[in-house]
Amino acid sequence: MIFFLLRGIIFIMRLKYIFYLVLILLLVGNSFGCANKSVKAELLTSMAQLDRVFVPAFIFTELGRQRESEIALEMLKGSWLLFYDRFAKMQMRYGLNIVDKFWQEDFENINRAVLTAETYVKEGKFGEANSELNDVRVILKSLRHRHGLDYFLDSMTEFDLAVGEMTALLQGRNRLTDREMDQLRQKFGRVQKAWLEADRVEIDPEAFSFKPEKVKAIKDRVKAEEKILATFAVALSSKQMDRIAQTSTTLRPNYYLLYKAFGDFQPIFDKIVQERKQKEKEEAEAKKASPEADKKGSVSDDK
Repeated sequence: MIFFLLRGIIFIMRLKYIFYLVLILLLVGNSFGCANKSVKAELLTSMAQLDRVFVPAFIFTELGRQRESEIALEMLKGSWLLFYDRFAKMQMRYGLNIVDKFWQEDFENINRAVLTAETYVKEGKFGEANSELNDVRVILKSLRHRHGLDYFLDSMTEFDLAVGEMTALLQGRNRLTDREMDQLRQKFGRVQKAWLEADRVEIDPEAFSFKPEKVKAIKDRVKAEEKILATFAVALSSKQMDRIAQTSTTLRPNYYLLYKAFGDFQPIFDKIVQERKQKEKEEAEAKKASPEADKKGSVSDDK
């Protein structure tokens, strides 16, 4: 009887210890979760500020604008190095407290891509530079996806990549086989999904330094793109290649304007204007000094 009583007491004590152990683990896990959420909130804000300088670099390299691309890449490199120093060495976790083993590798790949893009721009190789920057946004999109971070520009990137694949399939084609038409429908489905996601994700106005009216204008453009997509869907159902090809050209212009809205182009334009004024000043001073030099030379000849 005493034996069974002692066993019962020991069992109760064990349950008590197990209860406290579980409670401690829950408290620690909750504490970690709160800290992780805080880091992720800071991370998203920093990513938004990084994109403010990334977008101009991406746009200008796509347009092949030499000086603008140089300035944009210089600014991007500076912002990226600050971002790298702040977050690269962190041990980030996702899902069921899984350590992200690709985190630092992603940061190193982005680091190489930014530096390589800068080199390509100096060499006038804008297509190659833009390709490197495209890798940057794809890596960041994948990173955010692993950590369950909703980010408006990821939907924009997915849309752009899907439209690119779709227009590549249509490039220089007068007709498509039934199989190719099915492929086109599948790619368009990816385009539609990406845009629906863009409509779902909220934009953090503080992170991007946006005023409420700018957020509204962006959302209006998202709705406008939905109408363009609906027009393309009708053309696609008609199976008329000329109609499909023509409407496919309307998919990207609105997106392009929308994507540009997330970049801060003003510092680049300001620097361009500053450099132009400095050049004009130097030319004016050189011109002013030139007659005096000619006059001195003339006097010397008379002697």
